[in-house]
Amino acid sequence: TKVKFVVKNKTDNYYLVARADRAGVYQVTGKSAKEADATQFSPSSAGKLVIDGIEADEYAFTETHSDAGYSLLKEKILR
Repeated sequence: TKVKFVVKNKTDNYYLVARADRAGVYQVTGKSAKEADATQFSPSSAGKLVIDGIEADEYAFTETHSDAGYSLLKEKILR
């Protein structure tokens, strides 16, 4: 299982919806009020994640899936 995150715009209270352009690189295409409809972002095999088209706001990254043998993060990462 790959590590996956949903990303919430904490400033405006919505989740990001995006398309994957290539491994670990996404382009924002919209937003969702519900986490269930948010994009599950996954970093590249090198551990990098690029999200183009986000606003300059505060975001919370919530891990939804973890690699085999690891536990999910208990707290959101704020950026």
